[in-house]
Amino acid sequence: MRGYVATFEIKDNQLYVKDIEVLVATKNEKGEDKFNLKSIRNEIFPNQEFIKVDWMTGLLILPSGSVVNYVHLGYGSTYEHYTILEIENGNFKNEQQLEHKDYVEFRDKQFQAFKKTDEYKKIKDELQNGENSSDDSIDSFIRDVGIEYKSKILVQ
Repeated sequence: MRGYVATFEIKDNQLYVKDIEVLVATKNEKGEDKFNLKSIRNEIFPNQEFIKVDWMTGLLILPSGSVVNYVHLGYGSTYEHYTILEIENGNFKNEQQLEHKDYVEFRDKQFQAFKKTDEYKKIKDELQNGENSSDDSIDSFIRDVGIEYKSKILVQ
């Protein structure tokens, strides 16, 4: 956990912050630590009923169902089902519902499409600058952590 839980909603094709909560430690009657979530939304966004997430452009990958393949710490784990939401400046653009096999295929095709872009070439050049890394290791790094190809759906 990153120290907070943010909840979002799409309303009228726009992405909004619904709540932001942090863990707060208190003591129970036995003196033991007890942790509860406390909303801090109004502290961060005082006097704002609707907070559009207009700074967000990218793909929101929402896994659901059982874990198909567990990877330690969970970030690389894969699941039975996926909802992919494409957001541009806080505006909902597109949605895809995929099963695990289709998601793996989507991820592969998405990266192959990204490799044809100028953004990919720029990132690869920056990573190769003065390094003796192989093309495969650079591609693996970009695929795993690169956000550029995750900013919009490149394949249908």
